[in-house]
Amino acid sequence: MDTKTVPILFADTLRRHFNVNAFTKDWIEDLKRELSNTHRDVQFRSELADAILKDTITPAQYEHLTDEDFDTQEDLNKWLRSVWQDLYGDLPISSS
Repeated sequence: MDTKTVPILFADTLRRHFNVNAFTKDWIEDLKRELSNTHRDVQFRSELADAILKDTITPAQYEHLTDEDFDTQEDLNKWLRSVWQDLYGDLPISSS
């Protein structure tokens, strides 16, 4: 799994908004503002759904991009699902 490349937009967004040193009380609002561009949001939503449903990012890859460590794929997926909930509410997670 580590040999797969994380999609560029997803990796860039993780580096900037999910890095442990970038978290502020308004981080999710900052991310929502960035994703207000429809094309960017559609692409990020698809890539986040793939990460949740298809495990397209491993805990090691996530840590490399964000400096945050998850012990298991399940722990990472729980976190990504909570991010989905914060961004998209009850919108079903659907993969491309």
